Amino acid sequence: MHPSFELHARETVDRLDLAVCLLGPDLDPLEEDLRELGERHMLYGVKPDFFPSMAKALISAIEKVIIDDFTVPEKEAWEMVFEFMISSMATGMKPTN
Repeated sequence: MHPSFELHARETVDRLDLAVCLLGPDLDPLEEDLRELGERHMLYGVKPDFFPSMAKALISAIEKVIIDDFTVPEKEAWEMVFEFMISSMATGMKPTN
């Protein structure tokens, strides 16, 4: 595995871990962090359309690791988490006036 890909993979997992840890009644700190992350990704040429494919790939990876213990409600919960992350990051990618 290429070192830069390995680093990005670690950072992605760390960011996902942070997002899950920050889930709670007050999502403002997480949402702000994700908007800033979206701004940075825009500078790299990432488009919001890329995020749903990434979410599907990550959910598939989680499902393969957990196997039999990955229930439909758990999958739906992960989909909701990723949808929140995607929409927050996409907001950060919109031009400001």
